[in-house]
Amino acid sequence: MGAIAEFWRSKWHPSEIQAMVDLKLGKKIAVAKRNKTPLRELDHLPARDFCYQALTKVSRSFAIVIQQLPEELRDPICVFYLVLRGLDTVEDDMELDIERKAPLLLSFHEKIEQDGWCVAGIGPANPDEEVMLEKFGKIIELYKTLTPAYRATIKEITRRMGAGMRDFATRKKVATTDDYNLYCHYVAGLVGIGLSCLFYDSGLEDEWFAAENNQERLSNSMGLFLQKTNITRDYLEDLEDGRIFWPKAIWSQHADELEFFAHNPHHTKSLSALNHMILNSLSHLPDCLEYMSHIKDKQIFRFCAIPQVMAIATMAELYNNSRALQGVVKIRKGMSARILIEVNDNKAFRRFFRQFTLTLEQKVLRNQEQTTDRQALDIIDRTLALLQQAKVVTSDVALETLNESALRMSTVLVVAVLLASFGRMVGLFTHVTSLQHVAPDSVGFESRDYFWDLAALMAFGAMVSYLLTMFGVHFRQSRQIKNKLPAASNTQSASSKKLR
Repeated sequence: MGAIAEFWRSKWHPSEIQAMVDLKLGKKIAVAKRNKTPLRELDHLPARDFCYQALTKVSRSFAIVIQQLPEELRDPICVFYLVLRGLDTVEDDMELDIERKAPLLLSFHEKIEQDGWCVAGIGPANPDEEVMLEKFGKIIELYKTLTPAYRATIKEITRRMGAGMRDFATRKKVATTDDYNLYCHYVAGLVGIGLSCLFYDSGLEDEWFAAENNQERLSNSMGLFLQKTNITRDYLEDLEDGRIFWPKAIWSQHADELEFFAHNPHHTKSLSALNHMILNSLSHLPDCLEYMSHIKDKQIFRFCAIPQVMAIATMAELYNNSRALQGVVKIRKGMSARILIEVNDNKAFRRFFRQFTLTLEQKVLRNQEQTTDRQALDIIDRTLALLQQAKVVTSDVALETLNESALRMSTVLVVAVLLASFGRMVGLFTHVTSLQHVAPDSVGFESRDYFWDLAALMAFGAMVSYLLTMFGVHFRQSRQIKNKLPAASNTQSASSKKLR
């Protein structure tokens, strides 16, 4: 039923339906096959196979994205992710006594050097993560096969992250925006910094990625944008688990208690607080776009671009959306499939990024027209300023025309034909039923057959009409994009001349 529901959500987006089918069939993109066997029963596998199976269990989306990397980087980044996921599992276990948690967070970077090290009884809320820590020796085994440069980067980032997590677990709370930025730096910004180091260590990217200034600002912002998107989206889930990541400096401007937003999701103050959190996340957009402009390797670019587009798409979905305070709001799976398949290069990345930036801007402008609250208007003005920066950076990209009105019109026509035929069908049915008193042999089966043939033909025609229209619109969009490429180049040349 879940798949049917997702197809229904994308019924007016034929390109999304095709993308979901392609993704399911493994077309156009490498997709790791998911083993339905529980992870606990896969410990007989070699270390490398076990690690990739563990990756598909704990993060299906990352397992897909990592397949887009060059072969040289897949094992290092797989190990990097699993080690940090293990560390994160320790931090997330709210049942784990702090006397045991704090030392483990501080020493986790040393544990990955110990052959066969593992730990049991941590992360029971997620069985796969619990098993991953119980079988952590497999991850260490693959870690030991990496080059010294890769291992040094993974160990150093694990050390810094563990120390930061320990500080927040024992002493610090997320109160100010500086606290919020620091926490996100520890749990996500360091991931961005570590990835930049791994890119440089591989020799596939230049020394720009090893420069400390670029790492601490741009690489850090890449991680912060993703982490803040998740924190904003997971408000209710974290609240119910007793974890508070929304900084008090932001939410206290709109309510006295953080729970107010969950109890009053449609209230102006609740939506204003949500939009304020989104504004804080969007402050990293300029840095993210600058970072992406420096990536040269096509596969690394794809690996970095997909999560960033997912994040801006999620922000566009979350903005001023009361459902975000009542549960987890996600983008359509059809759109996720499109992003995974179509974001192949810088042009596609910028096109999608600009599309969602414009969508978000339209929502902000509508909100501006509907609100009179001075604080809300200030948040709107600052959000629009940030979106304008992103629009300027991506202004040379021709947008995809998401014009699917032909599909809507076709469906309306099909319904009209059905309604117009309804009278004839009713008349035919009345005629047939009026002859029930006559012996069947004298009535014959011609009328009855005609009735059912007509009904079946109309149902079949409606389905064929929908499918033809769906693929017709998709083909039309593809032609539109192809025809617009020269225009985009001309626009870019004109902009360059203007700058000169």
